[in-house]
Amino acid sequence: MLCFGGNKPILISEFYPPIDTRDDEEGNNGGWELGLLSFTCNNSIPNVENGFNNRLEFLTKKPQQKRSNSTTTTTADRLELTHDEILGIGMVDSYSLWNLPSKTSPSIGGEEKEKEKEEGGKKEKVTKNKEQDESSTGGEQWQSIFLPEGSFEFQTIKDLLESRLKEHGVKLELALDPSTMKCSFKCDCQLRFSSDDSIGKLLGVKSNRIIKPNLEAKSDDALKLDRPNVVRVLCDIVHGSFTNGVQDHVLYEFYPIIDPGYKIAIIANTVVYLPVDSKRISSITLQIVDESGRLVNFRNEQINITLHLIKQQ
Repeated sequence: MLCFGGNKPILISEFYPPIDTRDDEEGNNGGWELGLLSFTCNNSIPNVENGFNNRLEFLTKKPQQKRSNSTTTTTADRLELTHDEILGIGMVDSYSLWNLPSKTSPSIGGEEKEKEKEEGGKKEKVTKNKEQDESSTGGEQWQSIFLPEGSFEFQTIKDLLESRLKEHGVKLELALDPSTMKCSFKCDCQLRFSSDDSIGKLLGVKSNRIIKPNLEAKSDDALKLDRPNVVRVLCDIVHGSFTNGVQDHVLYEFYPIIDPGYKIAIIANTVVYLPVDSKRISSITLQIVDESGRLVNFRNEQINITLHLIKQQ
């Protein structure tokens, strides 16, 4: 028996010395076979997963920045006053009046003033362009909310989405039609599902779909709460299995009928053996994947697998 254990969906065991499966001196394969005896793990597989299907994007208005109405007078502006203007104000002494340049003479700090004007013009131009960009899009921006990773029923997903959008001032009404298992949406802002980690995968909404505000819309497909549909154990040293007509390394597969939080305990009543295609086994790599070939997330729960290696009779 070969025993594997770990908390990741990829389990690797190395053997030293290697297991010799040759049958004769010429090195021909001796007809060894491998089968799965048992698979045990807690069912912690989430249907909402970080980086896969936990994001909802919505369009909201950008917060307007407050503008200051106060004006600041620069040193260069103050130096532009004439002698007569200064005398009229009566705010300087004779020394300051004697050393103050006139408007016709080169002013102290003139270069600084010109530089300030140029920079001010650039800032004003950038501000205007920014305002035009915002006005062309209605001053709106896309934001996202994220659900926590876990195994949820529809009602919990509905409550989480509605409450988190409410925190942003957005009202969402999400419902499920039990006859079609499709979701209906009504929101006071646009919703989109184009991101790679969109919750549309879970709610049955296609990635190119945008839901318009204040209009009721239905999902394209049925709700997909039960995932994965199948758990497959792949082994790199066996052959003889096929997936959709393509040769694969599937050693065993099952459907997780156990509720989340309970123990998955698979004990094979009838072991199916597959031929080994290696003459010397120095390592074995097992991968646990779903129906699409994606690694199953067990959320760091301990996984134990026992295999049986025998020689063909």
